Amino acid sequence: MMAGERLYRVLLRAYPARFRESYEREMVLVFRNQRREGATRALSYWTALLLDVARSAPPEWREELSSNIHPGGVLVKTMAIVAVLVAAFELVNTAAEVKMGGFAGRDPLAQAAIVAAMLAMLGLLAAGVGLLRRGRAAEPLARLAATGCLASFAFIGLARPMLSILAMLAGIGFPLALLAWLFARRARPTSGAATS
Repeated sequence: MMAGERLYRVLLRAYPARFRESYEREMVLVFRNQRREGATRALSYWTALLLDVARSAPPEWREELSSNIHPGGVLVKTMAIVAVLVAAFELVNTAAEVKMGGFAGRDPLAQAAIVAAMLAMLGLLAAGVGLLRRGRAAEPLARLAATGCLASFAFIGLARPMLSILAMLAGIGFPLALLAWLFARRARPTSGAATS
């Protein structure tokens, strides 16, 4: 392989892998034809090539990254997995709190806080599983679950602060992030993919 072609292949690395899988072979063939014609020897050729890559690679990356936001994309799966993990953590944490302090011996406000936390986390767990399965009702369920988590943990924090700081941060922080992501996803125009 000639040095010019090696350099050209390095420049093609500026494009996302999916783009290269589709077009790299043809682009290299065009480059070889241009090399045979002597066009690749001129500095103006390489300058124009660099400018073209600098102009055309960023939109390809933007398309690549936005495709990860569509159903089945990496971001959807990531949010779903984090929802399941946060819900599992909170359920275990609440169960440990009940085991250590009992349930029946607590005052009614503390009992209500424990039940609210458990129900909120079961909703978040269901929302995470729904997002993983890409069900039609997954996003509305995720919005409802995140809102329920915020309400439950606000109630717990104000009425009966009994969970650890980490549990409170996870119980409030992740639902806020989930709601922000769902809002951004809903507000973003889509190209044929249904987001509701």
